[in-house]
Amino acid sequence: MIISGLSSIENKEELNKAKNIQSLELQNLDLDYNWSNLVNYVNVESLKIKDCYLDFKKFYNSLAELKKLKSLTFNHYCYFNKLKKDQLKINSKIVSLKVFKLEFPSPSDPDFEINNWSQKSYANKFNSLTDVPNGHLFFPNLEKIEFVNYQTYRNRIIESGYTKDIKKLNSEIYWNMDLKSLSNFKSLNEIKIDDGKISDLVKSGILNNKNYKLKNLRIKFNGLEISDYPKIYNKVQTLSITSTYNYDKKEKTKVDKIDLGTYKDFENDLCIKIAEQNLYNTTYEWRKPWKFRKASEAIIDKNIETVIFDNTLDFCSRNVNSLSSQEQKIDFFLNFLKSKKNIKKIIFNFPTINYDDLSQDDIIFLKQFTYQLSSEFKD
Repeated sequence: MIISGLSSIENKEELNKAKNIQSLELQNLDLDYNWSNLVNYVNVESLKIKDCYLDFKKFYNSLAELKKLKSLTFNHYCYFNKLKKDQLKINSKIVSLKVFKLEFPSPSDPDFEINNWSQKSYANKFNSLTDVPNGHLFFPNLEKIEFVNYQTYRNRIIESGYTKDIKKLNSEIYWNMDLKSLSNFKSLNEIKIDDGKISDLVKSGILNNKNYKLKNLRIKFNGLEISDYPKIYNKVQTLSITSTYNYDKKEKTKVDKIDLGTYKDFENDLCIKIAEQNLYNTTYEWRKPWKFRKASEAIIDKNIETVIFDNTLDFCSRNVNSLSSQEQKIDFFLNFLKSKKNIKKIIFNFPTINYDDLSQDDIIFLKQFTYQLSSEFKD
């Protein structure tokens, strides 16, 4: 049942209706609403709060009266008016709650928030369960946390450009939801990102978290413990070569989510991504071959079945500025691909084509490379 605002229960019939509701969504509430009305919905098991500005203390004190509540959801535009002195009733708790969920907008949705030096919406919501004083005691039996469109949350903080906030982002799961806070929830055993796929976890950035203590957290993320990350790497058989320059010298390769638009012909949607610059050392001496870099040794030995050139036109122009370098690059990649004995598929991706930047040399290189490639891989 969806209600915009909680009105008073006027008669016995309305009270009986309220008692029969098990799933309740409340929208567009503000500080003036009387949360004591919530107690009439005694059989509610699932509660979603959407687009609301709530009094922190009144809401949670009323919420504690819902003894059958199993799932609590806030959407991205829920804000709480929380004062430092706010304290909940002594010994108040919701022992029935098992799932806490946060829903963010989809990446294509417009951003209605204001984030600048004077106001940071993402830091002033107070909509995390860890914002509740002694949240682990208020939700003693919480088992699962879910995030929907998690990447939207991360991207909007990164796009804000505030170094301090980005650093905080990379040390927590959600704002003020850090390792110490989560470890206090003794029944918490699962965090679900988006659809619960391993690729959703990889794309979320949590596996790249700078807070390495997260790897000691015995909570499964999309069915995987962070400490099991190397097991993913060893199973991936798709290599994606990107020609975008990578300024992070420490990050030689990483597991990433394959993004080829409508092309879906993969057993799973994970790949090992490596920047082209990390595959070879260039030399422009006449006919002297380019050599593999040490960073690529693990790739050379890996059982790769599919190779993707992430942006084909960028690949055609990177480090190719003469006929000699063109031949050197083609020879390098032919030798590299021939070294992959189990290779079954080579994909050239064209995500966008900027005709103003397209040169005749790029086309010549691509034709020459694909011609020699087809000669080597006749099947």
